[in-house]
Amino acid sequence: MVDQPDPTTRPPAPSKPAAHTTPSKKKGAELVMSGVIVVFLLAGLMMIPAVRGAIFGSKGEVDAPALAVAGKPITDKPRSDAPMGEYTPYFGKVKTFVIDENNVQRTQSYYLVKPQKVEPGVKYPLVIFLHDEKGMADGAVQLLSQRAKLPPFYLLVPQSPDKKTWAVPEKFSGQEFGKSKTSQQWTSKKYPEARQTLKDVLILVSRLLPTLQIDDERLYAMGCGEGGIGVYGALTKYSEFFAGGLVASGLWNFTDAPKMLRTPVIIFHGTKDKTTDVIAAQGMSQVLKQLGGTVSYNELPDLDRNCADPRLYTTGVVNWLFSQRRVVIRKAASADDDGLQPAGYMGEMAPPSPVAPSPPTKP
Repeated sequence: MVDQPDPTTRPPAPSKPAAHTTPSKKKGAELVMSGVIVVFLLAGLMMIPAVRGAIFGSKGEVDAPALAVAGKPITDKPRSDAPMGEYTPYFGKVKTFVIDENNVQRTQSYYLVKPQKVEPGVKYPLVIFLHDEKGMADGAVQLLSQRAKLPPFYLLVPQSPDKKTWAVPEKFSGQEFGKSKTSQQWTSKKYPEARQTLKDVLILVSRLLPTLQIDDERLYAMGCGEGGIGVYGALTKYSEFFAGGLVASGLWNFTDAPKMLRTPVIIFHGTKDKTTDVIAAQGMSQVLKQLGGTVSYNELPDLDRNCADPRLYTTGVVNWLFSQRRVVIRKAASADDDGLQPAGYMGEMAPPSPVAPSPPTKP
């Protein structure tokens, strides 16, 4: 006979359970841990801009200034520590300009070469040279090397950092690429406004104008490769700034050509260019001419992609460019100005001065 427990006695305290759980509880704990791991992985992935862009499109981009710490400027790393190669020391030390926008600061690095002799009361042209996709400004070296043969001028070489570019069109018509496909990377989806640095360069220029003897009717943009794209962007988005431009191996949307009509432009392109098809230059020059623009197109049959080729920057070409002038009608400052637009160039433009004949391709 089995003894029955006495109901009047208190049962002994249960002993400590063995170090194991039932299968159902163990499975629940594993699911919770897996969920925690997935959440952390997703949070890490969302920190990657490409992942955010794929999920949300351009609206998913987090503007770099939003990640800044108050009082500590964002210092973008320059594309190259020696944008003029071994000749970089001849351009002086790199300078940094701090731009303050919405209580967040970011920097714009640049090199500035002044005329060898600055006469009191005399103003000189300014050349803004935009480097290529490698961060190299070989054309600036060509300009500096023949300075003795040219009228005195200021030379500004800004730097666009990694993961940013000078400017890109909103979209392409599709006719600009020809056989090339690599050029299709220059889209506003990949480079939204927060990643285009041309505006910062022009803010810098507007701050330099009162401090240097620069002729504000003779500002010129020059560039090759990515820099050539930047020049098209300058003449499209900021035409009121420039008296002329030089584009080598560049690319832009043909439908934006009407926005460039007030600015004379020289276009160079090699027929052997494998990065950007020559049709990009042929088509742009044809459209500009049909619309009545001033354009000099120079096609080099033996050239692939060489931004250091001296034929792109001969004294004849540069002197023709320097002969172009832009007359500016300034807009009076208002209380609504945020101080972050290029100062002094927001008004309507008068027609450009009579244009000189097309430039020679040899000095």
